[in-house]
Amino acid sequence: MVKVGVLLVAVASRIKLRFITRNQRKEDSDLKLLREFAIIVAIAFGGEFISYYFNLAIPGNVLGMLILFSLLLSGLLKVEQIKNIGKFLLDHLAFFFIPPAVAIISTFDILKGQWIQLTLVVILSTIMVLISTGLTIQFFQKVINRVLNNKEEILENKSDN
Repeated sequence: MVKVGVLLVAVASRIKLRFITRNQRKEDSDLKLLREFAIIVAIAFGGEFISYYFNLAIPGNVLGMLILFSLLLSGLLKVEQIKNIGKFLLDHLAFFFIPPAVAIISTFDILKGQWIQLTLVVILSTIMVLISTGLTIQFFQKVINRVLNNKEEILENKSDN
């Protein structure tokens, strides 16, 4: 819930500033930003609701991302419909790390004796993410190259006939 509140404050402050400093045409784009934000929030709350209502082991925010992905993949939601808010959120991504950082600082007494274990877990998980990301990219590059090579072969065979 804190994340949604932070998002609302960030979007509302940007809209307020833009309303004051720009003309009517820009106000329309601000309303578009708010509409895009409403779409994202509705999907996020939908994921939270599904996770809570059906008592699923999958967190609501992960379900929300899966819903967003499937809507984009199916074409029911176009990238253009959420492009501006996506850019805005990515531009202000560092802002969203403040609540977790405050939570870590506030639980410092609990974590006091476990810094070595936590550091080890962070380092190992980072290495695992880097390796799995690299392997995934290599896999998809091979798949894409095979598909492109097959298309070239098919085109060459058609042109020979």
